[in-house]
Amino acid sequence: MKKLFVFVLFLTWLLLMIVYIRAGETPFLSLNELSSLGKLELTQAPNLQYKEKFSGNFVTKHSNLNTILIRFEGILNADRSGFNFRLREDGKEDWYHSAHYDVPITGFSPGGYFAFDFPKITDSAQRSYIFEVETDIKLPGVVAAVSTNYPAFITRSSFTISELLSNGKLLSNFATDKFTTMLGEDEFLMNLLIFSLPLVFYLLFLIFGFNYLFPTIFVVLAIVADVFFLHKVYDFLWIAVMFAWLLTAFKFVIDSRVSIIFSLFFLWMTYIFQLIERRELTNKTQVWVYVFLTLFVFQKIYELKRRVVVKVLAQDYFKGLVISMYNYLVFVYLLTKGRYRAAAISLDYLLRVGASSLLTTEKISLPLNHAFAIGVASLHTTEQILRKVGLWLQILIVSMIRLIPLLFLWLVASKVRGYWAAYQNFYPSFQDDLFFNRTGVYLTALYILAVISIIILSLLFRHIRMSLIACVVIFATIQLGDLVFRKTTDFSRVVLWKVRGNETAEPWVDVFIDGRNLNEAPFIGRVFVNGVEQRVMGWSKNEVIFRTDPNITTSGRLEVVTSDGRKSNLLDFKYRGNR
Repeated sequence: MKKLFVFVLFLTWLLLMIVYIRAGETPFLSLNELSSLGKLELTQAPNLQYKEKFSGNFVTKHSNLNTILIRFEGILNADRSGFNFRLREDGKEDWYHSAHYDVPITGFSPGGYFAFDFPKITDSAQRSYIFEVETDIKLPGVVAAVSTNYPAFITRSSFTISELLSNGKLLSNFATDKFTTMLGEDEFLMNLLIFSLPLVFYLLFLIFGFNYLFPTIFVVLAIVADVFFLHKVYDFLWIAVMFAWLLTAFKFVIDSRVSIIFSLFFLWMTYIFQLIERRELTNKTQVWVYVFLTLFVFQKIYELKRRVVVKVLAQDYFKGLVISMYNYLVFVYLLTKGRYRAAAISLDYLLRVGASSLLTTEKISLPLNHAFAIGVASLHTTEQILRKVGLWLQILIVSMIRLIPLLFLWLVASKVRGYWAAYQNFYPSFQDDLFFNRTGVYLTALYILAVISIIILSLLFRHIRMSLIACVVIFATIQLGDLVFRKTTDFSRVVLWKVRGNETAEPWVDVFIDGRNLNEAPFIGRVFVNGVEQRVMGWSKNEVIFRTDPNITTSGRLEVVTSDGRKSNLLDFKYRGNR
């Protein structure tokens, strides 16, 4: 039965990976090659206007080239909007393909790719090509913006199953390139890991699942990784944790109230993160509140329907968890202190008692005696193994303790550098004094307090306890530093700093406005002078360009309104035209 369940979990993992690959942006029977922005020739990077052209060049190593995907920050839709695209081989004058491509009515998300498909080039391998794109979007000003992120464009070669099966060498090269490409994608590796979690957990459960300590550690580690380290939301991670917890709960008949206690704990953490204005952490912990609330409902229904007699009550669960963790810490302590005989005895006790009892109710007391050990004769071998492991563990722990001050200094330095850079990026000139007076003085006090705390901890505690508490202090310090920065700054507002060309503005000239948080093209807003909208020629998050028009431009108060409706401050503008 266990082998069958392992096979089912493996098959589930395999099917999920196949579905993920097939649902991805890259078709399963296609190979992509990525190219940087340097391969594109832009006349006014990255903004494009009506009938403006840009070109690119590349060398493909695969045959069957049939698509070029160019990454845009967005495209403004119009009644008749699109691109004129053509492609030719480098060194030839005739264009292999030339066509007009309409922008979909539904559009696409910023940072997405616009696909230029063309007839398949079967002999494209190791050949150089040039393509040219011309905007055909009949709107004034900026109509599209090429993304500056990597990759700027992708060349794609597509194959069929019959082509691959009929050519062994082609199939081998395709499989190698496909596998190598997928392993180079962080998102693929992350999904590979997350989809395998139920299988990995069950295998570990078969080995270490003699009590509920190891399954609980697995669940806790998965939740910590999701809340603090994963920037994206992975729905299957919730399913994996629910599977692990239900398997553990049903195996050891754990009280359903344990699930509701976990749910209340995450609810409390949600309030804490909300208090320190960590929205992303708040959203993550809210999910786990509902997950454990759902688990509680499942367990409670099962208990009532089956009239289950709970073997591990809530108070016993947490008491046994604390005692088990304490006993394992004692084992690690003995190992790091070089007391290998005592460590061997404690390990023998932990494994035997853990395998024979759901609950660990007895703490290991020091000094140890041989009464704990059932198989004393085998302790010599265990002691020799632990002696080798212990030496490396001692080196590792001592190194970690010595690296804690360096870790703290590195984290503080990187955070302060980020805070300082935010000031310099927001303001048009250096603001060292403003940074120190508004934010730096509070950060200095916070970091001094953290250093004093770590010094006191080093005097009160030693080795493992000092390291653990110091890590908590460092984490709390970093979080409080972010809170101080957010409370002492307001860098989210739309602000205009100056108008370049303000004193020489004449008819039909471009005027440059320097500002911050203006949004990136194509999310362009509007420019007003005395309440009259002007013609926008260029747009980026720090600069707006508009063209004066003698019919509508006058001297007066200049204002910018972003695409999401936020208004900037007002600046004086002087127009020397015919009005």
